Amino acid sequence: MRVCGDRKLRDSQVPIEYREIAIHSGYRHPGLTFSQSLESLFTLHNETFNIWTHIVSLLLYAGYTCHFLLEPRYLSDSHHHAVLCLLFSCCIFPFCSAIAHLFASMSPVVRHSCFMLDYLGITMYAFGACIANNIHALPRAWQGGIFERFFLLFMFISCLVCIIVSCHTRFMPRNQKKTKVLRFGAFALPYIFGMLPCMYRVLHCREDNSCQGATYYNQHFFDTIFTVLSYGAHVPEVIFPGYFDVFFQSHSIFHVVVALGTFHHLQGIIVDMNTRPLHDHSFLPCSPALPLISLVVLNMCIVLYFIRKMHTHHYKCHSERSH
Repeated sequence: MRVCGDRKLRDSQVPIEYREIAIHSGYRHPGLTFSQSLESLFTLHNETFNIWTHIVSLLLYAGYTCHFLLEPRYLSDSHHHAVLCLLFSCCIFPFCSAIAHLFASMSPVVRHSCFMLDYLGITMYAFGACIANNIHALPRAWQGGIFERFFLLFMFISCLVCIIVSCHTRFMPRNQKKTKVLRFGAFALPYIFGMLPCMYRVLHCREDNSCQGATYYNQHFFDTIFTVLSYGAHVPEVIFPGYFDVFFQSHSIFHVVVALGTFHHLQGIIVDMNTRPLHDHSFLPCSPALPLISLVVLNMCIVLYFIRKMHTHHYKCHSERSH
C-alpha cells in the first residue's frame, strides 16, 4: 500500500464539507473520478482504514453467513430465517458504509448520495436485529403481550422516520449542532427500541434461566457505550490533533468496535436460538424476511427521492452562482 501522493491534501486545501474534526491532513483531492476513487483503496489517506475496516467486517460476516447456510436445519426451519435476516443485514451495512467512504471525494452530490445509502444499510441492520430479537431474544414476560404484537410495527415506523430525518440532515449545515442532534436522535430511536428485549434480558436473565445469551448482550452494550463515547468525543484526534490523521482515528476505531458489538449480539441470538424454547408466533408473517424486504423497498424509494432532490438542489445552486 503506497501513500496517496498528489491527492494527500491538508484541511485548508479542501472544501469545508469534506473536513473532519481534528483531522488536519491526508485528504484526497475533491473531484476524483470513479476509477481514481477505486485506486485510492490501495493508497494511504485519512479514509483508508475507514474503508478497509468495513471491507474486512463484510468479508468476515459473509464467511459466517456462508458457514451458517451450510447447515440444512437453518434453511428448513422458518424460525431460523430470523438469524439469516440478521446475518444478511450484517453484510449489507458495512458494504454500504465502505461504498460511502470510498466514493466520498468524487463530488458533493455523490458524497451525500453515498451516505444516504449508508443510512439505508444502517436501518436495514437495525430492523434485521429487531426481527431476530423478536423471535429469539424476547423475554418470557413479554411473550404474547402488547409489546410483542406491536414490536415489529413500531420498529418498522421508527426505521422509516430514521431514514427520512437522517437524509434530510444532509441538506443542513454540517457543523451545526442541530444537524448532529437530529442525526444522532434518528439513529438512537430504532437502536434503543429494537434492543429493549436484550436490555431487559441483561437485567432480568434469571427470570428466564437464560443468562448465557444475556452475557453476550451485555458485552454488546459495553461495546456500544464505548463506540458512542469515542466517536462522539472524537478521541484520540482531538487530544493530539494531527497525530491520528491516517492511523487510529476515532472513526476507524468506531468501525472496529461496531463490528465487534454486532458479533456479540449475533452470538447471543444464536445461543438463544439453540437453548431457549420457541413460543407461538402465529400473528407474524410466514417468513421473517417479508417485513425486512418491505422496509428495504420503502427506504430505497425514500433514499432515491432524496438523491433526486439533492441533484436538483445542487444544480439550482450551481445555476445561481453562474449567474
